Amino acid sequence: MEYLQEILSLKDQILTETKVKVPSGIDNVVIAGMGGSGIAGKIFQEFYQSRPVTLVNSYEIPDFVNSRTFFVAISYSGNTEETLSATEEAIRKGAKVAAITSGGKLATLVKDTFLVRGISNQGQQWDILPFHC
Repeated sequence: MEYLQEILSLKDQILTETKVKVPSGIDNVVIAGMGGSGIAGKIFQEFYQSRPVTLVNSYEIPDFVNSRTFFVAISYSGNTEETLSATEEAIRKGAKVAAITSGGKLATLVKDTFLVRGISNQGQQWDILPFHC
């Protein structure tokens, strides 16, 4: 497959039969991530149609975030300033919060954290482990 055709068919390449289930009682999803970490949110937004998905790449979160919001913070280092600030605000507003990170402050801030470990430049597979602080 040619490079351009690979890019144009990306959505079809990653389609899956797996259904994404968010916690019950949720009206909207907010995903916070900067740079490369924010790409996961863009992909999720493209595929998830059951509820509104809003992406955040700044310190602030939307005013509508409340206890009926599922907030996902993504930061590889776990120390991205903007993501930490947005996550702290989501917690204060009572949102249901989860995180995807390799550690850092984010891993200790959020109870439901998925730690990304075992990543190497030698082609080893990524391990994603549920972790509860």
